[in-house]
Amino acid sequence: MKTIFLTGISRGIGLGIYSLLKSRYNFVGVTRNKSFFYKSFPEERNNQNLKILELDFDIRSEEKWNEYINKITSHINELDIVIDIFINNSGVAHFAPFVELGEDVIRNEYFVNTIASTILMKTILTKMISQKKGVIINISSVATKKAFGNASVYSASKSALVGLTNSIREEVRQHNIKVVNMFLGATDTDIWDENTRTEYRHRMILPGNIAKIIEQIIELSHFSDLMIEEITIKPQLGDL
Repeated sequence: MKTIFLTGISRGIGLGIYSLLKSRYNFVGVTRNKSFFYKSFPEERNNQNLKILELDFDIRSEEKWNEYINKITSHINELDIVIDIFINNSGVAHFAPFVELGEDVIRNEYFVNTIASTILMKTILTKMISQKKGVIINISSVATKKAFGNASVYSASKSALVGLTNSIREEVRQHNIKVVNMFLGATDTDIWDENTRTEYRHRMILPGNIAKIIEQIIELSHFSDLMIEEITIKPQLGDL
């Protein structure tokens, strides 16, 4: 079976992807808290087709830059497996006016949404180039395409990764690697606070349906003559 490397496996879209595809793929799943994952899903403890990596993508004040990079890259480089598909599903957001965001919040969003994802992509791409094959799916946001108030740093941190992904795509075409940007509208995950989810859930996309679209993207990646470069998915009733 092919192997999917998936960040954010324990909740929301990541959990939807894993639940849908786990019978057909091996998974390396990244979560911040391995014990929480197995406590929530005890049936997965003996799953030989699943490997859980515990990685916190936020940087702590006492951490040095080199320590942060090594923390991420060492875990990936220790994996003696072929990574066929990388689904970058990690992301955090704090929806508030820009002037009200604290330095810790700004740092958290850039490190999780941009820097950690960049380090992961570089490490995994190195493996994929040597394999001469691979699929990268970067789950981004429509906030990179359209201005929304109270989403400044979230939009900026995700936009940086979109620009990186677009450039990488041109570099790796010759290596039979597909690179896809997914731009999602409001989806029913805990990136939203509970009050917002309760009020607007009827207007949000279900994570399970995003997983089904990703399944189709993976299937279409088998065609050697084409690449899906980007796809935008919005709620039927439009943006919130």
